[in-house]
Amino acid sequence: MAQLSRDVLAIAREIGDRHGEGRALNNLGNAHNDLSDTGRAIGCYEQALAIFREISALDNVAATCLNMARLYDQQGIPAQALPLAREAAYVSSQLGQVTRADQAQQLVARLERQGC
Repeated sequence: MAQLSRDVLAIAREIGDRHGEGRALNNLGNAHNDLSDTGRAIGCYEQALAIFREISALDNVAATCLNMARLYDQQGIPAQALPLAREAAYVSSQLGQVTRADQAQQLVARLERQGC
């Protein structure tokens, strides 16, 4: 999976497909997360998020924010997780993505209960 995503990333960069580049980076982040390579996962997610914000791909912004928030939460870094979860909840609700908005809002509520 990771090699395929790296290949897709290389092609997307070669042809200037920013959306494809962001998706490939997000997928690489997921793969690194599955492999417990937190540093690489965060690096990929950060690059993907920057691209999605640049091109105003709000659905992808929300998904990537939620991925990062969950990862930071799993790593015990709630101060990093909370603003990302809030952004994911807000953007998802604005886009009418009820399921993702609910998931993000549940994470926000739990983090806030913990005193973040």
